[in-house]
Amino acid sequence: MGTSRNERERSATAAPGARRKVAGIVLEAACWWIACTAVWLATLGTITKAELVVAAGAGLPCAVLACASRRAMRLRARIPARVWRWAFLVPVTAVTDLVRVAGWAVRATSGRGRSSRIVSRALPPGESAPATGWRATAAVAVSATPGTLVLDVDPDSGVALMHAIVRSTPALDARVAVRTDGHGGSDA
Repeated sequence: MGTSRNERERSATAAPGARRKVAGIVLEAACWWIACTAVWLATLGTITKAELVVAAGAGLPCAVLACASRRAMRLRARIPARVWRWAFLVPVTAVTDLVRVAGWAVRATSGRGRSSRIVSRALPPGESAPATGWRATAAVAVSATPGTLVLDVDPDSGVALMHAIVRSTPALDARVAVRTDGHGGSDA
């Protein structure tokens, strides 16, 4: 028995949607694979061909598990554009902070150093997924630099306490903060 014309039309229109879904899964797995491999390689002192093969081999099952876990938990994440800007600012801030912290340490040992300070920054309050994600990402971004460390973030008020040894340039701690109008800090 042959297939009817309606069945053929339905399968023809469903195929592009199914292909798009498979392409999305493959793209997500590839991104996870690259990220997992990069994390492995970032922990090495020297990257050899053997370590590259091991990193790629270990990254693949981690990528598959990450995709499966995200789908099982039905998580959806939309990363705001300003968060991507933070990712590009972290290495710049880390380099400038490293120079400033070294200068601060030299001055501190000679008795001429200024003391560090505790600063507070407003982050989105509440238990919603976007607010929690913003706070977590901001804490990781700011703490990844040598000049500032996030000490505490109150989820109810959204206030983050940070220990700043030096004034960072660019001021990443100010960029992750929320303005009074509810949008991001100075790079929003």
